[in-house]
Amino acid sequence: MTLCERALKPSAVNNSPYESKVSNKRILLIDDEPMIVFPLFLFLSGKGYSVSAVNSPEIALDLLNPNGFDVIITDYQMKPVDGVELIRHFRAGGFTGRIALMSAYCSESIIDVNNCGIDAFFRKPFELQTLYGKIAEWTEKEPVKIN
Repeated sequence: MTLCERALKPSAVNNSPYESKVSNKRILLIDDEPMIVFPLFLFLSGKGYSVSAVNSPEIALDLLNPNGFDVIITDYQMKPVDGVELIRHFRAGGFTGRIALMSAYCSESIIDVNNCGIDAFFRKPFELQTLYGKIAEWTEKEPVKIN
């Protein structure tokens, strides 16, 4: 079994393919592309965050309580629910944490950022240091420079 196959095997705890418990600052990653989720999971876990990641918006909607997280990072283009719909659902459910939307297929100008509850937009591909800097700002953690 490859590393990616092991990582995609759901956890018995919350059906999340990836989960780390490092700090009290919790991040939820949502992207239907495992090749995006897994590196982000490894990177943010390595920076000391407690990270849960799912590769399905349905899992995020059905199984996870978003209010248990400080930051949600979600992809825009997913099926059957896109990232904006997911964000609206989380905000309507009372989520008050920070939300970042990432996409390779649209720009911030296409999405009405102010009316859908997004705190930051990242166009793929983006520098991990840029994402990390924003998360560190939101969680009041001193960023560690990437070498």
